Amino acid sequence: MLKQYKHATVKLSIYYYLNLCIVQRLSIHSRVFVGIMIYLCLLLGPILYN
Repeated sequence: MLKQYKHATVKLSIYYYLNLCIVQRLSIHSRVFVGIMIYLCLLLGPILYN
């Protein structure tokens, strides 16, 4: 279950990140910020759902 959740989340966040970068044409700062937020979510997600 956790593995499945993690896989889906990774896929979703990568898609979301690429979508933001391409569609919104974000500045470098925004890209870094969004990247860090997604990374934190990936780190904290499995801990919170345990």
